[in-house]
Amino acid sequence: NEEPSKSDGSIWLDALRGVLQHVPVYNAVMQEVGSRLLPVNQGKIEGAPAEKVFYFKAPDNRMRGYRVQQGDLVLIVPAGNAEDGKMMLLETKLGKQLYILKILPRYQLLLQSYDQQSESEIVNMADIQIAGRCVRLEAEL
Repeated sequence: NEEPSKSDGSIWLDALRGVLQHVPVYNAVMQEVGSRLLPVNQGKIEGAPAEKVFYFKAPDNRMRGYRVQQGDLVLIVPAGNAEDGKMMLLETKLGKQLYILKILPRYQLLLQSYDQQSESEIVNMADIQIAGRCVRLEAEL
């Protein structure tokens, strides 16, 4: 009738770490403002390495037409290349921003946002940095 040792507790914590992972929530200037627990499947979340995914907290309503409002959490997975028709997180002069991307000829991209009305701008692919692809939206009711 021995007392359970502390190491028995850490075995359970290690087992749970393989199933659930704390995913950080970042704001537009990439300061951590919280975290969420997400299930891990074979070391991956949404097909990406679990330690590389994060939530981005929408800083404003500029993507409201695409159902992303201020304060909503968007799960981001790593992506290095532009994907046509996908919502992606880009590095801009104003910090990280969400856009819907359309791939155009001549290595250009159409960046779309939609608050009160649809807005777009054309940029050269070489002039943008992609931080990741949006895969899930969590909104408070």
